[in-house]
Amino acid sequence: ISSAGFDTQTPQKYLLTQKMPFFSIIIPVYNVSGYLQECLESLVRQSCGNWEAVCVDDGSTDESGAILDRYAARDMRFRVFHRRNQGVCAARNFAIAEARGSWIGFLDGDDVLEAEWLSKAYEEIIRHKPHLLRMSFKYWYPSRDEPFAFGNQEKHAEIGGRASVASWGWRVIPAGGWICVIFVDAAVLSQSGKTFCEDLKVREDSVFLLSL
Repeated sequence: ISSAGFDTQTPQKYLLTQKMPFFSIIIPVYNVSGYLQECLESLVRQSCGNWEAVCVDDGSTDESGAILDRYAARDMRFRVFHRRNQGVCAARNFAIAEARGSWIGFLDGDDVLEAEWLSKAYEEIIRHKPHLLRMSFKYWYPSRDEPFAFGNQEKHAEIGGRASVASWGWRVIPAGGWICVIFVDAAVLSQSGKTFCEDLKVREDSVFLLSL
């Protein structure tokens, strides 16, 4: 895929060879113009190019919508939808319904990806064939100079069924949810019928993940 306007190099093995991308990255956006360009640029610079970004502008009143439109004009992998403000859960549900990829991933507008994020996820999915993949992440506080890690940083991912997940998942997930470290098989998600509860204003990640 050519990404006009961006300095990117996508390895041949990850180029799209069919209409459907491997990853659909769900990005709800509401008034995050101060972070959004860095977020989207980190997605463009992924070493794995087989993705689409389903971006939902949830009625932003800052420059977020315009930033999304600029990226969509330069790179066909960005699909942008502008809607009235209905909340992050409604935005994610809408984006999931629009997603075309084999795997669903989640990103927030103030997140930044390391360049190998999708490549590592792809390798783990192909190797282990899971239904759910949990990646690692680091968290920045404004008062800290360096990021610090949550969870197990020894591996790029923790994979397994309910029994193996129980050793970490049911303790960790309710504490924060962290939907942006999760990839879900799109077919499994569709068959489950699970969606984000649009009545919730907090901990929607935890409820969705535990339900799933």
